[in-house]
Amino acid sequence: MNKLRDIEILREHELLTLLGVVELLRKIGQSFTIINYVFEEYKEICRQYSVTPHNKSSFRRHLRQLIQMNLITPRPRNKGRFLEITLSESNLKLEKRFVKKYLD
Repeated sequence: MNKLRDIEILREHELLTLLGVVELLRKIGQSFTIINYVFEEYKEICRQYSVTPHNKSSFRRHLRQLIQMNLITPRPRNKGRFLEITLSESNLKLEKRFVKKYLD
């Protein structure tokens, strides 16, 4: 599917989740992170946009949707105890620009 079209069909909390991944990776300067850290970033972004964050199980459902759409990529770590995620494409600035476009 077309990446821009994929972002256009995302629901609000899926967009906020994707923005959480983008922002966190940008902040830490790495290409991957752990879901728990993204959840904390997601909650912060929800506060910034005055949106009530979903609980962790709903957040994980949003992540699964992003994985199915191939917008983010998972990889098991430490025998499955943690899950690392990264963007499917490496251009964080491009991704952030498109995500923010649909949230603003």
